[in-house]
Amino acid sequence: MAANGRGPIVVTLILLIAVVVAGFGWWWNVLGPGARIRRDAQRAVDEAKSSSGEAGEGSGSAVVERFEPTSIAPNDAGFVGTVACVDCHAERVREFVTTDHFRTSRPLDPSRFDAPGGPATGQLPTSDPHVAFRIDLIDGVPHQQVRRTGEQPLDESAPLEIAIGAGNYDEDFFFWRGERLFQAPLVWYHPDRFWCNAPGFVDGEVDFRRQVLPRCLECHATYAEPLAGSVNAYRKESIGWGIGCERCHGPAAEHVSTASSRSGRSRDAGDRDAGRAVARAVDRPVRPMPRQRDGPPDRSVLVSPRRCRDRSLPSRSLRSARR
Repeated sequence: MAANGRGPIVVTLILLIAVVVAGFGWWWNVLGPGARIRRDAQRAVDEAKSSSGEAGEGSGSAVVERFEPTSIAPNDAGFVGTVACVDCHAERVREFVTTDHFRTSRPLDPSRFDAPGGPATGQLPTSDPHVAFRIDLIDGVPHQQVRRTGEQPLDESAPLEIAIGAGNYDEDFFFWRGERLFQAPLVWYHPDRFWCNAPGFVDGEVDFRRQVLPRCLECHATYAEPLAGSVNAYRKESIGWGIGCERCHGPAAEHVSTASSRSGRSRDAGDRDAGRAVARAVDRPVRPMPRQRDGPPDRSVLVSPRRCRDRSLPSRSLRSARR
C-alpha cells in the first residue's frame, strides 16, 4: 500500500520538474540571454550580407570584411587571417564572424556612435569638479576628450580606433600614436548604457598613457607583430583583430598554400595534404606574437591581468550621466 501511495507522488514530482525545466528553457530562448544572443548573431549576419549587396555563397568574403577589413600581412609566423579561409569555408566563416570570440576586437565603426545599441556621445562629469570628459565625433571620428581646469589646466583627446569587447558588457577602446598602441580611459557599459572609467583607471584622473602590451593582444587578437625598441609598438597591418580560426587551428599559411595547389590533382589528394598541414599546425603550440624583450614597460601604467579583469565601478557622478 505504501509503495502504491508513493507512485502518484513520484509521478507528480517528475511532471513538476519537467514543467520547471521546460519553463526555464522557454524563458532562456524567448525572453532571456538565448534570445539576445540569437538576435545579435542574426543582426550581424544581416548587416554583413546587406553590406555586400547579396546573400549566398558568394557573400562569404564580404561578411568577413565587415568584421575583419584586411588580411594579416605576410609574417614569419605563418598567420594569414580569417579572410584566407573564405574561398573553401565560406559557410563556416559566415557563422563564425557572428561569435563573441571573433568580435572580441575589431577596427571601430564610427557609425555605431549614437546609433541604436551603440555608444552615446555627450559630456561626462567625474568626481573631481575640475575634470570632465566628453565623447564627441570630430570629422566623423569618435574621440574621448578631457578638460581639466584650475591650477593645472589641461586639454587632451584621443581618437577611438579599435574596439575591444564583443558588445555584450563593457566595451574598451584603443588608439594609435604613430606605431604605439594605447588604451583610452573610458569604457562604454552596454547593459545600462553609460560611460565609466576603464578597469584600473582612477575616476577623476587624466591618463592617456596606458600602453597596450603584447599580453593584452594575446587574449584579444589572433596575431600581432611587435616592433623592436618599444613594448607597445606594432606593425599595424600585421594585426589580426578578433580571435580568428588560426588561434585554435594554428598558422594557416601552409594549409592555404596546399589547398590552393589542388588544380591538376585529385581533390582527395589535395584534401589529404591540406588535412596533414592543419594537423601539423594544431600540434604546434600557437604563439600569437613574438615575445618582446627590448626594454621594460613604464611601470606607472602597467596593469596586471588581475586588474585587467576587475569589474570597473563607476563613480556616482558617472552613474548620473546615464543615457
